[in-house]
Amino acid sequence: MVRLRRILCTVDNSKCSLDALAYAIHFALKNLAELHLLCVIDMRHFDDFPPFEFPGPGSETVNRMEKELADRVSEEIRRKIKVDVTVAADIPVRKILSVARERNVDMIVMGTHGRTGMARAVMGSVAANVLRKAGCPVLTVRQLD
Repeated sequence: MVRLRRILCTVDNSKCSLDALAYAIHFALKNLAELHLLCVIDMRHFDDFPPFEFPGPGSETVNRMEKELADRVSEEIRRKIKVDVTVAADIPVRKILSVARERNVDMIVMGTHGRTGMARAVMGSVAANVLRKAGCPVLTVRQLD
């Protein structure tokens, strides 16, 4: 039987990432696993706006974002399992894989927009890259309607 001890869930506040969060919470509760929530602000979006710098850990902006993300998990659930929240500015695939390795997670849960064809070729796919490169199972959740 597979025992999940640590689950990483990426959340960007899109509908599909919030659907993925519901799955991550389910698996964490079922296994009494730690739930690590990660929001990565893609720093490449700010390349054209120098000298913009994303606020670092402990800043008011990051603290607010971390609180908003933590609040997506009810207090009742947080009493049953450990929930850890991280907000970081980085390249999403790189940060997700890095956090997964550092925290030795047993599974990554993430949403996917399910883009295909030209949209995927032009925009790339964080989920597809994580699937190919992760050292643990990855559960992708398409947006549920």
